[in-house]
Amino acid sequence: MAQSGQKVERLIIGSGDITVTSGTSTWTAGTAAPSNSDGADGDGYIRSSGVLSDIYLKRNGVWNSLLGTPLSVTLANNTTATAFQFPFAVFPSMTVEYTVTRGTNIRQGTLKVLNDGLTAVLNDGNINDLGAGNVGVNFSASISGSNVDISYTSDNQPGPTITLQYTLRGY
Repeated sequence: MAQSGQKVERLIIGSGDITVTSGTSTWTAGTAAPSNSDGADGDGYIRSSGVLSDIYLKRNGVWNSLLGTPLSVTLANNTTATAFQFPFAVFPSMTVEYTVTRGTNIRQGTLKVLNDGLTAVLNDGNINDLGAGNVGVNFSASISGSNVDISYTSDNQPGPTITLQYTLRGY
């Protein structure tokens, strides 16, 4: 077993969560993706969940996937609501790569979001649709407090759950 101050060459993670604190950063491991309300800037998170394994680093209030595994949120049917948000002062430009799945219908696209702290604009481009129908989801951006809110509007199609998976790249 390593003593305080010794370099750890290998860390084996079994079932359950672990937490390691080094200086002002805390690294936590678990099986689910982190929520933006978890942790503080500079913290890290190791997700160990089969093919969904990833490493996240929290920067400016947003967990960023270092390996590209997407974050996931369930969207409500027939609703307009916030899907996720990020701090506008730190990220005047954000690229969001996303996939929306609704039953057998799938949409893949890229949101390009710009803001000046007063107004946010969004371009939903590079869209690919697969399936017999439409996923029935549109995105918009607005300023709310100190954040850019990425909102969605979903139509009233009966049936399956709507799932949004996304990765963020802020500039």
